[in-house]
Amino acid sequence: MDQTILQLYRDLLKKNFPHSGEIKDASIFIEAVNQPMIDCGQTGSYMQLYLQLEDQRITEMKYLCVCEPEANVAVELLCELVKGKTLAEAQGLTEEPFYQITGSRDEKFSRKVQGLLALLREGIAPHAAKQN
Repeated sequence: MDQTILQLYRDLLKKNFPHSGEIKDASIFIEAVNQPMIDCGQTGSYMQLYLQLEDQRITEMKYLCVCEPEANVAVELLCELVKGKTLAEAQGLTEEPFYQITGSRDEKFSRKVQGLLALLREGIAPHAAKQN
C-alpha cells in the first residue's frame, strides 16, 4: 500500500472517520453493493452515500462502507470536496483534487477515486436533471 495513503488512513482511524455515518431523511441516498466501481476484493464491499441538500447545494455528505483503506481515504475526501457544491458541480468533480490533497497517484487509490466519482455521478444524475 502507498505510504501516503496508509498514513492518511491511520489519521482517519484516530479521528474515527469523521464523515462516516448515516443522514436520516437524506435528500439523496446512493448505494452500491459488490459493484465493480467500488470493488474491494473479498471484503463483501458495499458503499452507501448520503447527501443533504439545502438551496440546491450539498450541505453535508456521509457514508457507510465496508472497503479497503484506499476507499476509506477516497470517500472521506469526497465528502469534503462536494460540500457546498451544486449537484452539477459535484458531477463535474475530477480526480485531480484527490491527487493534489494526498500527493499520491497510487494505482489502487486512483481506481477507488474513479469508482467513487462514477458512483456519485450515476447516483445524482436524476436529481441534477431536476435542478436544471
